[in-house]
Amino acid sequence: MIKYYHQMTKITLLLGILLIASCGKSKEEKMLYEYQKAKARSINFNIDDLNFNIKSLDKLNDIKAKDSMAFFQNKLVEYYKTTDKEKEAISFEYVISQLDTLINSYQELILLRAKAGKSYLNYDDKENRNKFIKEKVYVENWKEQYDKYKKNPEVVLSSKYKANYTILNPVMNNAKQTFEKFFFTNSSQTQFIGEENIK
Repeated sequence: MIKYYHQMTKITLLLGILLIASCGKSKEEKMLYEYQKAKARSINFNIDDLNFNIKSLDKLNDIKAKDSMAFFQNKLVEYYKTTDKEKEAISFEYVISQLDTLINSYQELILLRAKAGKSYLNYDDKENRNKFIKEKVYVENWKEQYDKYKKNPEVVLSSKYKANYTILNPVMNNAKQTFEKFFFTNSSQTQFIGEENIK
């Protein structure tokens, strides 16, 4: 009888622990809570006063390095305004060389006018040269990012989640507001680092 009592006590204790554990927040919910807590603190609010409540939090997908490669390739295509046929063939090196040609052409024209004593005509050309120098810096940065991701295209950079949550808004007399947003984790999946409104 005593043995039976001890077994029942152990089973009851185990069920109690499982029940408590199942009622706790998941790792992702804790991450979202911490993210929103920091966000609330940055505008001098306490998250606990807002009655922050997560209704749903679902993982949508992982964002891999190859996805970021596609992002920077698309930025290049958009910038260079290529046709669909050229889209596949366009490279960062080609666009950078084209920008170098434009920069050098404007620079030569500016120097020729300066030698001819007509520097006053150089204003627009200097503006154009500087604009292309700035654009070249952007394209070189995109290339640098693209090349970095190309080394290991399958590595996970982030995970995307869709969250639905409510808060009591103190600015609106504690009116209950519901939000639905996308949230993004860091590469180690230990915290949320960004958000995006769902359009």
